[in-house]
Amino acid sequence: MFFHAKKQETKEIKQAIEEPYPAPQQQEIVQEPAAPMSAPLFVKVEKYREILSDVQEMKVFIEGVKQLLGVVNDVEAVRADAIKMLRATVQRLEKTVTEVDSELLRPKGFEIETPGEIEIRHIEGSLSDLQHQLAALRKELQELH
Repeated sequence: MFFHAKKQETKEIKQAIEEPYPAPQQQEIVQEPAAPMSAPLFVKVEKYREILSDVQEMKVFIEGVKQLLGVVNDVEAVRADAIKMLRATVQRLEKTVTEVDSELLRPKGFEIETPGEIEIRHIEGSLSDLQHQLAALRKELQELH
């Protein structure tokens, strides 16, 4: 019986180590507001190394993201500068074209046809032809009835 008692004590000790908190037996559970959780007393060395490795990897990712944000900011600054330069260039070009156009002397009655005017005339001609065709079709329909 002496050995039997030793086995029982050993089982109780193992249970106490495996279960850090014994489960309540048929007691009403009362929730305490925002009770702080305690950390486990023992952490396996392998798990601890894994956690340290993960934390280090996250730090590296954070530094990488910070560098990427810096690069994106630089690219945006260059883009904004390029847009400003483009606007200034267009304004100078517009001013130059206006000055050259105003300085040119044109004889009376001299008109230059622009490509847009040619297209408008072509569309007007097509619409006129379609109206004539519709009128002819109406006339034929009236003759059939």
